[in-house]
Amino acid sequence: MNCCFCEEYMHPLQSQFYKEIGCKIGCPTRILLETDNWLVIPTVGSLTVGYVLLVCKQHYLSLANIPWTSYREMLTLKMNVESILHKQLGLHCLTFEHGTPNPLSKGANSVDHVHIHVLPFERPIWHDIETDVPSKDIEVVANYGSLYSIWQTQLPSSYLLFQDINQKIYYIPDASNMPSQLFRKCLAPYLGEPCWDWKSEAYVDSMVHTMALFKHSFR
Repeated sequence: MNCCFCEEYMHPLQSQFYKEIGCKIGCPTRILLETDNWLVIPTVGSLTVGYVLLVCKQHYLSLANIPWTSYREMLTLKMNVESILHKQLGLHCLTFEHGTPNPLSKGANSVDHVHIHVLPFERPIWHDIETDVPSKDIEVVANYGSLYSIWQTQLPSSYLLFQDINQKIYYIPDASNMPSQLFRKCLAPYLGEPCWDWKSEAYVDSMVHTMALFKHSFR
C-alpha cells in the first residue's frame, strides 16, 4: 500500500512532506496535535493561515468508513482545533471532506486516506460557492450523528461534505463526476489566493505560520 499519510505517520523522514518541504524548513514532523487515533497537521497548499487537516492514524478511506468511537473522537478533536483557531485568529471555521468510501471510485478526492479539511473563514460562504458545485442533489443534514446514521444505511461510492461557519452541514451523496479539490478551487478566490492546487503551490509560509500559531497556543 502506497499512502502518503500512512508513510508520513510511520516513517516521517522518508515521507513526501519531509523530502519536499520539511527538510528545507527544518521540520521533521508537522504534527500539531495528536489523539489516540487522529493527527492534526497543516495542509500542503495552505490557502490561509490556520488551514489544517485532521488525519486518521489508521488507513480508512473516508469518514463514512471509520468506527463510531473514532468518529466521535474526531468530532471532539475538531471542536478543540476550532477553539484554538478562534482564540488565535478570532475566526470560526469551515469544514469539508471529499469522501471516497469505495477504493474503485475516486470522486473528488486526491488522497485515498480519510482527512478532514478545517480552515478559518470570516463569514458564511456556502451560498456563494454553491453555484460552482456541479450537483443538484444537495442535502442539508441536521448534525454529524445523523450523517453517520445515513452512512450505516447506505454507503455511497463517493460524496462531498461541507460545514459552513454557521454550523450548517451540506451533503452531496454522489461525487463520482466531481473534479478533484473542488472545494479548494471554490474557496481560493475568496481567500485571495490565485492557485488552488496543492500539487502546484504549497504555500509554505502559511504552513509555517500555522505551526507557530499552534505552538503559541500551548505556551
